Amino acid sequence: MKPIKELLIIRMSALGDVAMTIPIIYLLAEQNPSISIRVLTRERFKGLFFSCPANISIISCDFGLSNGILGIWRLFKCIKKYHIDAIADLHGILRSYILDFLFAITGTKVAIVHKSRSKRKALTRLKNKRKVQQKSFFDRYVEVFKRLGLDVQLSQNSSYLPVITKEDRKENIKRIGIAPFARYFTKVYPAELMKTVINNLSQKGYAIYLFGNGAHEYNIMQSLIAESPNASIVPDKLSFQEQLEFMATLDVMVSMDSANMHLASLVNIPVASIWGGTTPLCGFLGWQQSKENAICMDLPCQPCSISGTAECPLHHFSCMNSISPDRVIQNIENIITLNKNKRS
Repeated sequence: MKPIKELLIIRMSALGDVAMTIPIIYLLAEQNPSISIRVLTRERFKGLFFSCPANISIISCDFGLSNGILGIWRLFKCIKKYHIDAIADLHGILRSYILDFLFAITGTKVAIVHKSRSKRKALTRLKNKRKVQQKSFFDRYVEVFKRLGLDVQLSQNSSYLPVITKEDRKENIKRIGIAPFARYFTKVYPAELMKTVINNLSQKGYAIYLFGNGAHEYNIMQSLIAESPNASIVPDKLSFQEQLEFMATLDVMVSMDSANMHLASLVNIPVASIWGGTTPLCGFLGWQQSKENAICMDLPCQPCSISGTAECPLHHFSCMNSISPDRVIQNIENIITLNKNKRS
């Protein structure tokens, strides 16, 4: 096989999915310093790669996502000038398939992520469900590179992932981040239950920081912390680097199956993740996160989807409604205690 000098990696969206690729891409770059790696993604996600190895560069795909086939053709012509030797398609959607085809017919080697859609369908269907752990997407990404003849060792952390020292603070005041939102309803812990979690944690003296975006989420967060004097809202105007630097000061992050789980994972913060319509069986647990920290009811109907839906298909939403605030708080405090014991 001809040695690869120029590699194109495709992952155009969404935020959490792009964040999931970063540990693998960084390890690939670090272990293959002679390869020039170009990542095709949205312009707004460039900031996620602020600490990348020198052999990684970012190509914006924004101008190619409009005007249908014509836009993709323009994107193809733009990328061709880099003399790409191989393509690792970590997205696997129609747009990326068209790009893959255009490069393949010119002789470029292409490897596409296998999503095992039939197994995922068996996992999420309501009848005759097959509850089988799906392969982690980190492993799926590694397999893509292996099919291109590139080996990635996951036994180490990339030295290029953000290493940020916690700011000086009183050790007895523990900092808890809470990201109470997700894109779909079935992935969101009910607001009234989350408010109880926040109130109880605040009464125990923890410093609590809420993460959200936009006016709608800001208003919800205001109501969540109205009775919690130790809780505050993190400004949503922070850059990705500033947001990651802030997350790195936390003792634990509480999140849904959402982008914030993956962002916190990039800076090695343990995450108490809350799962409803999706579960860790789907293969999206954060980078190096422990399954023991995942809060999930494991009901017969779970998971009902891979990425979440607008409503509970059975109209009871027991997967989230049955998770008590006490269980969430206990999980958070267990993580804090474990980390304290590790440092002592």
